[in-house]
Amino acid sequence: MQEDLKKEIFMLVDGSAIVHRAYHSMPALSRSDGTPTGAVQGFFSMIFKVMQELRPAHIAIAFDRPTPNFRKELFKE
Repeated sequence: MQEDLKKEIFMLVDGSAIVHRAYHSMPALSRSDGTPTGAVQGFFSMIFKVMQELRPAHIAIAFDRPTPNFRKELFKE
């Protein structure tokens, strides 16, 4: 009976870390009006790549609050 149960993957993403990584890894892409878009494109590119590899049943993306938090306390620079 255990063989009949399919494992479902729940993907939990640290959105703030992925945006930061995307911002620093993408070239300076922008819209025709000059609005920067590189971080957004990089963010979704990374998320979609992992989603294609893992095929999660569920996904949640969490972002840091703009108010002080543990990460800002640890990395004050």
